[in-house]
Amino acid sequence: MVVWAGIIFLFSATPSLGTGWGIWDTLLRKSAHIGEFAVLFLLVARAIRLHGFSNMNATLSGMGIALVYAVSDEYHQSFVPGRSAAVIDVLFDLAGILIAAALVLLYKGLPISGGK
Repeated sequence: MVVWAGIIFLFSATPSLGTGWGIWDTLLRKSAHIGEFAVLFLLVARAIRLHGFSNMNATLSGMGIALVYAVSDEYHQSFVPGRSAAVIDVLFDLAGILIAAALVLLYKGLPISGGK
């Protein structure tokens, strides 16, 4: 979980991640937002679940922690040359969190589930 958060931080600290591929570049970057925060949510929620919390409590707590990290990540980017903070990026992060949380709640067999 901490390693994954560090990877997100390093990507955010990179001055420019553009590929020059036009619309494909935008789709790639927004998809990355969704994927990286879906994974972060799953890791955080699983860590919470392993400490004895119910699946629902782990899911809700994981969502909150991942969202706070998303906001702090955008704030961090505002200090990186060539980067800026964007509310739309937090919304893409949130989309990833919500998609992963919905899957966890719908399918008890996902990694954070323990049958509760």
